[in-house]
Amino acid sequence: MREVVSGLWQIPLAPREAVNAYLLGDVLVDAGTPGMGKKLPDRLAGRPVAVHAITHAHGDHVGGSKAVCDALGTELWAPPATPTTSRAGTRPSPRARGRLRCCGAPRAGRRIRSPAGSSRGTRSAASR
Repeated sequence: MREVVSGLWQIPLAPREAVNAYLLGDVLVDAGTPGMGKKLPDRLAGRPVAVHAITHAHGDHVGGSKAVCDALGTELWAPPATPTTSRAGTRPSPRARGRLRCCGAPRAGRRIRSPAGSSRGTRSAASR
């Protein structure tokens, strides 16, 4: 882990930082592929994680989410159009994209600006 700025830690999950997760305060952002997600809880070096969030539903961002949520007992926050299959750590079906809400979260939630690199026009939602 490397502290990028105060309170933001980069966690490289692949050689040459090809895939990364980030810890922002107590929020873990992204989880890599399924194999990476299994190793990620150990790489957090005992830091507390209250929530796991994904930036978008590509396999190298959400693939390890189920392993992370199961190991840490956290809920998953995702953009509203993210299919529930992402919670299972699988690549979402193109047919389901845009029709399902994420991970059992209610339809209404606090909208937050999506991270840079997200698809144009994407909005994210946070729900507690």
